[in-house]
Amino acid sequence: AYATDFGDLLNPLPTEGVVVYNTCDDTVITLIPLSDAPHGLAVDSAQGRLYVTRLEDDSISIIDINPSSATYHQEVGLPITVGDQPEWIALSQKHGKGYVTNLGDGTVSVIDLNTNNVIGSPIIVGIQPFFVITDDDSDLAYVTNLGSDTVSVIDMDTDAVVETFNVGSGPVGMTLIK
Repeated sequence: AYATDFGDLLNPLPTEGVVVYNTCDDTVITLIPLSDAPHGLAVDSAQGRLYVTRLEDDSISIIDINPSSATYHQEVGLPITVGDQPEWIALSQKHGKGYVTNLGDGTVSVIDLNTNNVIGSPIIVGIQPFFVITDDDSDLAYVTNLGSDTVSVIDMDTDAVVETFNVGSGPVGMTLIK
């Protein structure tokens, strides 16, 4: 299992990064150092990659999670620059894209998972987009907008908002039931 850790400001040792955790015996295997407030995680199991949002650097880092690779548990390539304060990322294997919520500028950045480049212009959603989830069956991505109390629905074929609906105060999470 992988978990992000903002670090301990009182601890002089580096603790900020991605914690690799063995769920069989409840032990920490290692810490993959990653600065600038690592936050949201998404796994691309087909490519053996872990995508990590970095709030303070406005970027996404990619970590190799393929155990047979020479770069296993290392950051690979340069960080991908996205919008202001990226919170969460969700992947669509069907569309080969990653969707990143940018809390600070009210947008969603789209990443091509084959090239690891941002594609198109940022998608304007609500105020303080926080969480994102993708549904390859419906070809839709759902974004919770913390500051506008809404959920934006993005068509993953066109990368355009097709609907926005009101929800309760301060939505931060979401799941789909099928």
